Amino acid sequence: MPKFNPDSQLNIHELTVEEPEKQTPGHDAEPFLTEVFSWIRDKSGYGNPSKLYFTEMGDIIDMRLSGLVIPDKFIDETTDGITWKKVTYEGVFSDLKERLKGKKIISIIANNWYLKVVNDKENKKIANDVPQMPENKQF
Repeated sequence: MPKFNPDSQLNIHELTVEEPEKQTPGHDAEPFLTEVFSWIRDKSGYGNPSKLYFTEMGDIIDMRLSGLVIPDKFIDETTDGITWKKVTYEGVFSDLKERLKGKKIISIIANNWYLKVVNDKENKKIANDVPQMPENKQF
């Protein structure tokens, strides 16, 4: 029978577990909007997209492009409708990139074209709520 060798045993305290990095869903706003604006300018006949207006309500931005058929490559999800309670901001598209800098967005087709700003704080809160392993106590 082989002898017990404590050095050959796996020490549970030395194990490390690498968790995969949690990805925030959605597109990085700046490159996505650059591509969308280029498409609007080049393909749609709208001319200069910086003169178009958008409105914002909470985490939803209405790009006010209801008369424009948006290509499928720009659409993430579809919904039957979004109810507007109060418009909190109105500005030109040139402000939109700066406003969304460093954020993630999800595009939505409803009765208009919307961008949903992904809530990074909520994603971080969820990640922090993951239960941690209790310390191993000696008895």
